[in-house]
Amino acid sequence: MTALLSAFSEIDGVGIDFVDVGCRGDVEERWRPLASRLNYVGFDPDGSEVRRLEQSPSAHRRRRYLPYAVGGVDGEAVLYHTESPYNPEFWNRPITQFFETYRRAVNIIRSRIPGATIAGPGYAVYVHPTSGICCKLTDFLAYAKANNVLPNILSWHEIILPDWNYATLPYVGYADFLGRVTTMRNFMTVNGITVKWH
Repeated sequence: MTALLSAFSEIDGVGIDFVDVGCRGDVEERWRPLASRLNYVGFDPDGSEVRRLEQSPSAHRRRRYLPYAVGGVDGEAVLYHTESPYNPEFWNRPITQFFETYRRAVNIIRSRIPGATIAGPGYAVYVHPTSGICCKLTDFLAYAKANNVLPNILSWHEIILPDWNYATLPYVGYADFLGRVTTMRNFMTVNGITVKWH
């Protein structure tokens, strides 16, 4: 983290735009060393949690909490959640709804924070571990370009979770990852898409 803090010293005057969708409980511990550099915006549909967070001490450079859910429709909607409010993550919906939700979120963020740096889509895998289906980063980029919501930074990550079956999960080595990066770069070049990499 020391090296990371040193790398960010050049942007002390402007800070790092940081958006947290589902900000209940505030920023994760791993980001706290960067708090004094964060221009933090948190979304949480629970108004009482937003009020609690607004009253809590903060070391953020700037912060703002918004009592909204980021969803695929305007107006009131049903918000589903798991038993634990700290673990609401799931997406049991069509990918088209994810794309539309992303589009709306980007437009809201850009209207309220002009010049914000947006990373996406943040997929957790490149290829699904059990189905073997590609997560279709190419579909995401094509949609984002067509709807003028390309991220500033293309982001996905690949991890192996403890409950996955390691015997059936293909190892993602350095050469595999470089091949995927090359595939994405080629797609972007052919389709006139320019974003940074993360």
